[in-house]
Amino acid sequence: MKLDIAQLNYFIAIVDANLNLTLAAQNIHVTQSALSQFIINFEKEENLQLFHRKNGRLTGLTPSGEKLYEKALEIVDKHQDLHEMLKQEAQIQQGTIRVGISTIILRLFFTKFIPTFMMKNPGIKIDIVEANNEELVNMLNENRIHAAVLDDPTKLHKDKFEKHILALTEVTAFMHPNHPLTKEEKLNWKMLDNQYVATFNKGFATNTLVMDKLKKMKSQTKVLITSDSWDYMVESTTRTNLIALLPSANFKKYYNYLDNIGVVEKHFNDPIIYTTVLCFPVKKKYNSIEKFVYDSFTKEFPD
Repeated sequence: MKLDIAQLNYFIAIVDANLNLTLAAQNIHVTQSALSQFIINFEKEENLQLFHRKNGRLTGLTPSGEKLYEKALEIVDKHQDLHEMLKQEAQIQQGTIRVGISTIILRLFFTKFIPTFMMKNPGIKIDIVEANNEELVNMLNENRIHAAVLDDPTKLHKDKFEKHILALTEVTAFMHPNHPLTKEEKLNWKMLDNQYVATFNKGFATNTLVMDKLKKMKSQTKVLITSDSWDYMVESTTRTNLIALLPSANFKKYYNYLDNIGVVEKHFNDPIIYTTVLCFPVKKKYNSIEKFVYDSFTKEFPD
């Protein structure tokens, strides 16, 4: 009996439903009789028992069944990868590149670049997928996006993905002008002891970098707020003594923004370096649209 992807999914569904055929059938929207017939036909034609039984009910996998389950998972995953790859290649041929970017990076770095790029190149569409760093890494590994702009370190396999630095900055402290620490020319991390701080949520590389730094310094800092929103955390400092630990806004418009809302930015004497990188899968040969888009990101990235 030749197993196809649908039948492998039948088998996986049965195992994942703890051998409950009724539940498995509901989960994959087929009839229970279809699953029963699949088991009967397979075991008969292959002369191979996949399941232990008691009083006609499935009670467990045989060693052969366990081996098939492991292989079935691998094959179905690879089939899904192949399907996603073909979908991605079709999008590229049609002039669409799906690029994953976190909301904060999109807002800080790409408000001008992406719209301008698409106006100048009407035959190419950049489809933006917004998510945090961790989610975007998963999407890249699963071939659901063509490329991603990420915080470094990315945790991507270095032999499977290219990585190009787009911007280098650092994590700084944003605070109210009347905060006592604004009197310091530069901060050291111990100055944050017993201070309330805000930083990005888990899933952002910045969160890991900040938490690791505080742990290394044995800091008594109190992390009060984590959020996906750079603006929210910065603006939260305007009415309280909260300190926001976030990537620096190295753009004139953001310095104007800080002045307008009344927020001071202080640098550390031992800063956390924040690196923004463009990542995409390694290929022997890139489609002309891919090459043009990726080159444009790396060469024309805004100051």
